[in-house]
Amino acid sequence: MDRDEVLEKIVAVVAETMDVDPDTLDEDTTFESLEADSLDRIEMVTAMEDEFEVTVDDDDLEAIETVGDAADAIVRVL
Repeated sequence: MDRDEVLEKIVAVVAETMDVDPDTLDEDTTFESLEADSLDRIEMVTAMEDEFEVTVDDDDLEAIETVGDAADAIVRVL
């Protein structure tokens, strides 16, 4: 699976979790701009890990600030 496919799935997960239109999201969208609190972030990461059947390292989790960062973190563990 390439990064574009991963990004597309992550956009869908974020849109569903945050109840926003996926067309408003891109790889530069920050979780801060979505007003995602720590619980929202945990929910999104859990959904991403379930979607891709992976576990993201805690150090990578702390570095995730944007949708693109999330895609990069998932690609690293695929």
